[in-house]
Amino acid sequence: TLLFLLSLQKYQLQKQRRELIIGAVFLGLAMLTKYHGVLLVLTTLIYFHPFSKEKIIWRMSSWYIAMVVVLIIIMPNLVWNYQNNWASYIYQFGKGGGSGYLSIHYLLQFLGGQLLYLLPWNAILIIVAIWKFRHQNRSLLLFACVPIFIFSILGATREIMPHWTMYGWMLGLIFMAQLLTEMRRHVAAIIHVVNFTITNGLIVLLLIQSYTGFLNIDRKADLTLDGQGWKQVIEHIQKKNLEYSFLAGHKWFTAGEISLAVNHNVPVLNFNKKHPHHFGFLHDPLKFKEANGIFITTERFPVNVKKKLGSYFSEIIFIDTVITTVLGKERQRFYTWYCKEFTGYIPYKIGAFNI
Repeated sequence: TLLFLLSLQKYQLQKQRRELIIGAVFLGLAMLTKYHGVLLVLTTLIYFHPFSKEKIIWRMSSWYIAMVVVLIIIMPNLVWNYQNNWASYIYQFGKGGGSGYLSIHYLLQFLGGQLLYLLPWNAILIIVAIWKFRHQNRSLLLFACVPIFIFSILGATREIMPHWTMYGWMLGLIFMAQLLTEMRRHVAAIIHVVNFTITNGLIVLLLIQSYTGFLNIDRKADLTLDGQGWKQVIEHIQKKNLEYSFLAGHKWFTAGEISLAVNHNVPVLNFNKKHPHHFGFLHDPLKFKEANGIFITTERFPVNVKKKLGSYFSEIIFIDTVITTVLGKERQRFYTWYCKEFTGYIPYKIGAFNI
């Protein structure tokens, strides 16, 4: 994204048409990397609309060559999605749908999340800087504001992740940097020191918490537990000498932790028909028809296993609770079930199997 915007800035300053082609390459790569790239295309078309001061670009062959370059780069993604019922587009843009009504609760929750991500004073400085320098670089201003505006509107209608707007705020840091250069040196220095200290302090705190659990946080709220203890659980299961063909979770990230814990050497299924993620393309459930499996979850993500998986197996037997420890302190509880005679069918909403 930054390299695309750099090419765009160089084109505006130097009017070298090759920068449009170079920018197109970076834009295509940005779209392959993350679907936020669609907003880059939207913002580019808004900025260069046929009635803008830059409308001459529509008469340039390099503009259309750039469009073709972007299309060629993202073509593998388009082909794959065409072959798989547009799965990733349905999933990604399905997350972007609002509830149809405004909610102050959702909006405040979303804005509060962004303030925590940025640190409140940085958010204020970015807003002040964008307003102060809004006439100096209109294209960069637009690329910063469009994602913030769109996702803020969306965040007022449903619960979304605060980081969705972050690439807009990151561009806002460029304006903030200019603002800091105009401040008194000692004030700017204090801001730099405070940001550095708090940011790195939080990183160190999270690392210490994940390895020691020294803070007495409710385990359901402790995000550092997400990757903790999975290998210990797998080792515990292996000692049981149970016959099984696959392991399973009910969320893509718990299934992912299981897969990582076994070094991808054992097939892992995700029993989440609405959001299978990549597990909807990894293993065909039909290959495991009548096979046995082991289902694993944690106290952070509890589920009524017999109710959720009862229709998929002939019998589900609770194995036991696995308590993992760090430095002799209990960190997390895992729950394991032995699931017999899988039907071989998971009605995935998206994926390559059983649609």
